[in-house]
Amino acid sequence: MANNGRMPFRRLIRGLAPPMIVFLVLVVGLGYALRSQMSVWERTDEDNMREWLTEARVFNSTPLPGLIRQYLQLWAKVESPGQSSDESSLQMLRDDLETKAEEIEQQLQALGTPPRIYPGQFPLFPVIYSLEVRLYDRSAKLARTIRWDSRLPRPGGTRSDGLVKVLDPPIRVDGDDGRFGTIHLEYQLHAYNMQQRLESERQTLVLWLSLLGLTAALIATVYVYLFLRSERERELRALRAQQQIEHERAERLQLEYEHKEMQRQILENIGISAASYAHNVKNLLVRPSYLISRCLESDQLPPEQRMMICEIRETLAAVGERVQKILRTVRRDPSSNVPESVDLNDILREIDEYWAEMARDKWKLDLETEPSEEPLRLIADRSNLIQAVENLMFNARDATFEMRNWLREQARQDRGDQAAQRQALIEAVSWRGRVRLRAARRNDDIIIEVTDNGIGMDEQTRRQCLQGRFSTKRDNALYAGHLTGMGYGLSFVREVVGNLGGKLEVESEPRRGTTFRMVFPLRRDEPLAPQATAAD
Repeated sequence: MANNGRMPFRRLIRGLAPPMIVFLVLVVGLGYALRSQMSVWERTDEDNMREWLTEARVFNSTPLPGLIRQYLQLWAKVESPGQSSDESSLQMLRDDLETKAEEIEQQLQALGTPPRIYPGQFPLFPVIYSLEVRLYDRSAKLARTIRWDSRLPRPGGTRSDGLVKVLDPPIRVDGDDGRFGTIHLEYQLHAYNMQQRLESERQTLVLWLSLLGLTAALIATVYVYLFLRSERERELRALRAQQQIEHERAERLQLEYEHKEMQRQILENIGISAASYAHNVKNLLVRPSYLISRCLESDQLPPEQRMMICEIRETLAAVGERVQKILRTVRRDPSSNVPESVDLNDILREIDEYWAEMARDKWKLDLETEPSEEPLRLIADRSNLIQAVENLMFNARDATFEMRNWLREQARQDRGDQAAQRQALIEAVSWRGRVRLRAARRNDDIIIEVTDNGIGMDEQTRRQCLQGRFSTKRDNALYAGHLTGMGYGLSFVREVVGNLGGKLEVESEPRRGTTFRMVFPLRRDEPLAPQATAAD
């Protein structure tokens, strides 16, 4: 679209080029036609003059080229006499040569005297200003010039006005031994009425050329006006469309801001509530911890009981630590970052160390981690990144619970043999979930994959799962984990990945598991080991 309501210069030239090209082609074509017609007239006149010079006979039956050829033959005999030639014979040849030159001069004078008549044509009245014969030796050096001049004044004293013409190229007459002669003519053709007729025809052609040029200019002007008007209308439409797009974009940004603000407030409220609950739990743990400490101060406890009480104290300490971690987790804001250099392999190892035992004993699933053999670093908030991976892991865990529940329901609905139904129930109960955390390098990106063998998603659910506050978990989920059923887990992950310039990919099929893949741009400020060629 044009800036400040002005049409771009290139588009203006592109729009005006067709009529201008047509106009120029028309003018050039008509000018070429006029020049061609004039050239035809001039060539016709020149051809007539050449024919006149070569065919006209005046005092004898020999035309001018024949006389020149005879002169060249005598000239050759004078310069190359035979061995038997004496001085008297040579002198006679010289006299014959001069006589022939006089004949040529008389022929030129006779040709220059009007009238001139061509057989079978209208009388032609040329004005001959000069006739000249130039004779050249075998080395093409000018040896003699025989000239006749009418001594008539030239019109205007110059030949540039086109009235006085010169025969170009001159007529050439070749001898037998390399000598040659040329006939030069300076003339003016046509009587006065013929000149008037040619001038009238020339003016008529110029008039037609002018009329056609004006018509072409008028057509070009109309075309330019219509083109400019259509371009202006198109620019106005484009401007309205751009304004509409900007308006919609502003509305979309406003909605996104309101949505993020609402998320922030909800997370803040959740954090406040979680802090209150954590504080109450910590207060409840103070009294049991004090009593256990008092018990351990006694020297009368049997060793077995002392070991049990110490184990209880360690368990209470672990509960307090877990409460603190949950408190830090729920109060985390994905938009607030404390950036540092983070290796994704360390993230996976920390999650495995913290959650592997609980996954095996309480969640009844196998938690597998596959760090990369090379460092995979990026600048990120470590706590936010850990929480994002944990959210995906919790979703994978819940998907395995849902899968086990679905297998149980399918086994109960089996109306076949009771033994077979009992076996199906046993297999459903003994089915074990599997969650795999994997870090790897892919081309110019580094990725973290969270793969499960859970219930999976259909295509519609897969497209909607990245939307804010979207959840597929039941209200009575088997495991009431972090923000279960509220739809904020994936929103948090999406915010973390987006703030780091990455993207979140999802692959899933119903009852065939799901893979969430966080893709981040690779950092180039630290050396990396060569990428493995084996399949990941």
